Amino acid sequence: MSQQDGPIFDDPALKGAMRRCFSGEQAPSALRERIAQAVVTEARAATVAVTSPQRSPILSTGTMRLNPTSASPATLSTLLSSVAIAASMILAIGSIALILSRSSQTLPSKFEAAAIARHDGCCAAPDHHNPTMPQASFARIGQYLHQQLHHAVLAADMTKDGWQFSGASICPVDGVDSAHLLFRKNLQTLSVFSLPASAVPSLDNHQPYEGRTADGHTVVARLQDGAIYCLVGQGPEGDLGIDELDQLLDHHRAEATVAATSGPPVVLADIPREP
Repeated sequence: MSQQDGPIFDDPALKGAMRRCFSGEQAPSALRERIAQAVVTEARAATVAVTSPQRSPILSTGTMRLNPTSASPATLSTLLSSVAIAASMILAIGSIALILSRSSQTLPSKFEAAAIARHDGCCAAPDHHNPTMPQASFARIGQYLHQQLHHAVLAADMTKDGWQFSGASICPVDGVDSAHLLFRKNLQTLSVFSLPASAVPSLDNHQPYEGRTADGHTVVARLQDGAIYCLVGQGPEGDLGIDELDQLLDHHRAEATVAATSGPPVVLADIPREP
């Protein structure tokens, strides 16, 4: 059978799940500290079991030298069992840590609700941009919004993925000004928010966060570049899923404007501020 006859791996949902599982993201700092402490505790317990004169008379001065004249089969069995149990515990803790470090976390409910409310409010507005604003230049939109908000802005060009741009604005999310780009595709809507990291201090850097509501809203977020990049999507019957938003965020997050440009300020005609 030729190479062309083999199956073609082109399942977006499976690709998204594999990417989230093996993206190498870090676990939250509190979880990493608990795991590290557990590993140290188990290692110390194993050391005590191996070096204690009461349990292991075959050892001398805390070293791993065996004394053949004093070692009995029962003593060797006890020693090996203690070491095996400790090693198993460390491996189990490591496996759990690996799984958790590559798993998405839930977003704080208050922030998730605020982002969804802002998305719905802007979608219902008659217009989300000024007609004189150069809509085609997402790089300039990002530069302008960065100048206004003083944090990194993800001015993602979702038109490359079949979305129609519905405008950019400065919109508050839970009382914090955010850069907000709005897109539409048939009956689906998509918001790209960029907020300062201080808006949600509990988020961990580069950790994926996600959420989904019963009314068909999907939310994914990442903290990087000192900013929170958050995508909110909605479609009929919830057909805009977490995997699709994850793929969009992964594909476009390199388009973020992370530093002010040199030279004169970028001027775009009256990007509106939503109330």
